[in-house]
Amino acid sequence: MTTNQRIRGMATALPRTVLTNCELQKRFQDSQIGGFLQVTGIDERRCVASGETASDLAVQAAESLFHATGADRSQIDALLFCSLTPDYKTPPTACLLQHRLGLSQNTCTFDLVQACPAFTHSLATSTSLLTCGVAKNVLLIHADSLTQFIHPLDRELVPIHGDGAIALWLQGDANGTVFDWFAFGTNGQQADRIIIPDGMGRHPVTSASLQEEKDEKGNVRTRTHLKMDGAAVFHFVIHTIPSFLRNACAEHNCTLDDYDLILFHQANKMIVDMLYNILKIPREKRFMYLEKVGNLSGASLPFVLAQACREKKLSAGSRVLMCGFGAGLSWGAVSLRWQEELPVVPDHVFL
Repeated sequence: MTTNQRIRGMATALPRTVLTNCELQKRFQDSQIGGFLQVTGIDERRCVASGETASDLAVQAAESLFHATGADRSQIDALLFCSLTPDYKTPPTACLLQHRLGLSQNTCTFDLVQACPAFTHSLATSTSLLTCGVAKNVLLIHADSLTQFIHPLDRELVPIHGDGAIALWLQGDANGTVFDWFAFGTNGQQADRIIIPDGMGRHPVTSASLQEEKDEKGNVRTRTHLKMDGAAVFHFVIHTIPSFLRNACAEHNCTLDDYDLILFHQANKMIVDMLYNILKIPREKRFMYLEKVGNLSGASLPFVLAQACREKKLSAGSRVLMCGFGAGLSWGAVSLRWQEELPVVPDHVFL
């Protein structure tokens, strides 16, 4: 179903702490890490400091959004917080953000737990709330501080991931951005390919959970840290996403050639480049933004959209296809048509 909403503004936030490739080469001290860093396409990543959380980044992004757009926060009637790294198991972090941001007590608040494809899921949820009349103004926040859950000696994950947040203000508007279609997929049989094994109901934390182990590749982790089967995830992305996008376009009577810009979850440069090449996407329709921020998990896709707007890659009437993929294993895509220039705060704010 085609729906119309106006994205009234976007604002991004990053931690101040920077982790550079030079620091990583000193930390891991071997000849192979340099080649791996080059493949990722990431020069530095931002990481939360001790005592900082994803919700702190969320507040910074939302306050920047309110300041830049002049939005009346009393008119926000739904707040969605999308994250893998909440403040607590309960209460939902969205409830805490309602108080910290000074929103009305009539605000509908909830957390949406998704990983790298989260933006497609959160947009579908937000547009549903606006379309059915539950809300007139939605504050959508993506924030993750996943570096807190990666062991500092995990040579595969530390170089890739960073922390960040982005806030979006969405409003129902017949003359706004057109969301042409959404498409999704899930393969829960491979859920263990990206997982934090211990810490929740299935496997509560025990003393054994905190024991450090080194795998055959030299990665150090405990069972409370993020674990990824990189080869399996790479195989999943390359063999699932291209056919998924071609089929989704065909079902909606369009092709990849119909789009002015195609954006992917910024997993790493090698994976994104391979997807572009497999799908034969022309250079002028490609855009990446991970060199200075890294893989931001669920915040990655809206981050690259915001940066594309900053760099004038979008204009009124542009057709955009966005696709996210990751833990679950799950994936999603959304097709958009811009009706106007998208207001985006000119630069990041810092925690």
